[in-house]
Amino acid sequence: MVECGHKYLVFTILQRSEKKLLRILREVDINLKSPINGLTALHFAIEWPWALQHLLNENADINATDDFGRRLIHLAVATGHFESAIALLQADCAIMTSKTTPSLLQLALQFTNAEQRSVIIPAIVDALADRHNRLLKLGRAALPEDQLSALEILESKLERKAPDIMIALFGSGFSVPQALALDDRSVYDTGDMHGSIRLSPQYAEMLWSAGFHDIDSPNHTGLTPMMQSWYAANFEMVNWFMQKGVSGRSRHQDAPLYGLHLLAVRIAYPGAYFRHDSDLIDTDLALILNLQHDQTINHDGCVCICAPQGCTPASFLVKRVLRIYDKKLYALFPKWCEKTNPSAELLEHSAREYTRAWICRKMLLPHTCCVIGQKCEIMVQPQQPENSYEVLFIEKLFVEDYMRLYDRRRPEYGGPLENFPRLFIGEVESTSNGGFMTFPFISSMARL
Repeated sequence: MVECGHKYLVFTILQRSEKKLLRILREVDINLKSPINGLTALHFAIEWPWALQHLLNENADINATDDFGRRLIHLAVATGHFESAIALLQADCAIMTSKTTPSLLQLALQFTNAEQRSVIIPAIVDALADRHNRLLKLGRAALPEDQLSALEILESKLERKAPDIMIALFGSGFSVPQALALDDRSVYDTGDMHGSIRLSPQYAEMLWSAGFHDIDSPNHTGLTPMMQSWYAANFEMVNWFMQKGVSGRSRHQDAPLYGLHLLAVRIAYPGAYFRHDSDLIDTDLALILNLQHDQTINHDGCVCICAPQGCTPASFLVKRVLRIYDKKLYALFPKWCEKTNPSAELLEHSAREYTRAWICRKMLLPHTCCVIGQKCEIMVQPQQPENSYEVLFIEKLFVEDYMRLYDRRRPEYGGPLENFPRLFIGEVESTSNGGFMTFPFISSMARL
């Protein structure tokens, strides 16, 4: 009977029958969930704002989740039903999400249509500001002065303190409305492997004016909002953060990687936003030139056979490409040069470092330096076992031999330098009886 009532209510919503809906609202429990996926009638009503409003008027559970933990508001925003989304926000729905799923604002920032963005993003910014300010007022009204002092609450960086205020309120016996349950994620967090979460200066200013000034905190993968913008090749936002006082020499929280390293990762893997085509990535040469002039940040400080003095951005071009896409490496360095326009000196250095990293890849050598994962998290490859010093020694001998050959061939080449790495690799492969010495073969030599 319960299942029949739910089916009838959902069917009526899908039919968009106003008369039937008004009648059935008095006959069934409107908060019934589907036994299949946990969806309530309100989930289906996001496609019909008239029905949604009537269900809300009848006290339907605005924060109901399905079996996958999805709330109505997140489904409404993600599917582009903005009239329903705004109605839910105005009805004081909960907006908190876990760190592993996109926030409400991040969902909205993935829309590329300017008109759609202009409808939903301001509504979400207003809702975020309203809820943070109400949580602060509740904390100030309910908590004693010494506890408030210990929390070191700053109105300009309230988003960082929201969870602490909630914990303090719970600890003092106060309940927090679901609408005021907030996480500590920066509203400027646009971390995304595909570069699809696009904040613009227009909406960044809107957030700033609403009182959100936390532009320094790293996300769970170690990237500050500035570094996230470098990773997304969103140079409008890089400039905006610098105008707000963020250093152009910002780095990854977990490794000495700077903007150009992350840009290299993006060019190696353009992602869905750029339709997996690095030609669509626009760069800001003024910003890039600024970093290129600072020689201290062109190496990341790692020590590895692939980069004895630390990995350059050019090295990361090689490290980020999956082995099944090895053929991309032939075109990747020329693409990097086209996008960054390095000076003659830097081009010479980068070409050599790119070639060295490529040689190590051809030899199947394991890295002992940091590698960036899909979400720009730092992944440190396992170190060589203690009994492999002989292997390491032989590896170095072979790599240095190849690099000496590179140094002999380089002056003989008169064409564009960005093409030399692929020509050199091709020459070695065609003249060395089957290609480069590989790690398994070197290991067997060391055991002799």
